[in-house]
Amino acid sequence: MAEKTERVYNIPLRGEWVKVARIRRAGKSMQIIKWFLEKNTKSQDIKLSKGINEFVWRGGVKKPPGAIKVAVSIKEGKVFARLPEEKGPDKEEKKKGTLGKLIGKKGGPKEGEVKKEEPKKEEVKASTEEKKVEEKVSKEEKPTEKPAEEKTKKVVPKEEKVVEAEK
Repeated sequence: MAEKTERVYNIPLRGEWVKVARIRRAGKSMQIIKWFLEKNTKSQDIKLSKGINEFVWRGGVKKPPGAIKVAVSIKEGKVFARLPEEKGPDKEEKKKGTLGKLIGKKGGPKEGEVKKEEPKKEEVKASTEEKKVEEKVSKEEKPTEKPAEEKTKKVVPKEEKVVEAEK
């Protein structure tokens, strides 16, 4: 059977990141987390979650947190670290029914809103190619130069009507 253990560690970061330049503190904090987990789990294969990365970097590069609480699960020699509030890699997310979509929870349309279907990539490519072909054909059909007759207009002098006076 595969070993599966879960632990929660409180990792102090401030003691080490104060020793480096301000613009390197968040990066150093990430290195400290990995080093701490390597030392305590005795494994080189460590995966940190997005939540940990966002938590460390949310104060910017100059102001990382002083400490972080990390939930660690070990499966077959691989170490997965996440924040305790996050869902673990082995925990399945609950399926949302239609009710969740109707009331406007994550991913579903809000009240009175109809979700529009986006065209598939293949359809978009085909439609753009058709437009290009139509443009080429329309350019070929239209003459680029007007005939010489249309270019020069003939000026015809008006005929003067001679009105004879009645006697």
